[in-house]
Amino acid sequence: MSNTLDLLKALLGPDEVAKTTDEELSALLILAGDKILRKRYPFGVPEGAEVPLQYSILQAELAVYLYNKRGAEDQVSHSENGVSRTWVDIDAKLKDVVPMCASVFVQ
Repeated sequence: MSNTLDLLKALLGPDEVAKTTDEELSALLILAGDKILRKRYPFGVPEGAEVPLQYSILQAELAVYLYNKRGAEDQVSHSENGVSRTWVDIDAKLKDVVPMCASVFVQ
């Protein structure tokens, strides 16, 4: 996780990292990892499952996305002084996660 944490810090930049603690950034990585695992295992995340290494960059990108939305959770629209904000749907960011599923045997 420390490599992903270091990547997250690099993506956020020194000014933003100075405003947060490692615990806050780790929590964002856990939330991002949970979203990846739920997409990867649509029928239930196996106990003890961890984010595959191939998705560590995506996990850091999702954590940045979640960081940038802090304070604007569940915001549907925002317009101020002629500036409008629209958030990218997080599902669009998860499109590269390949779902895993088991076959069903009927006996």
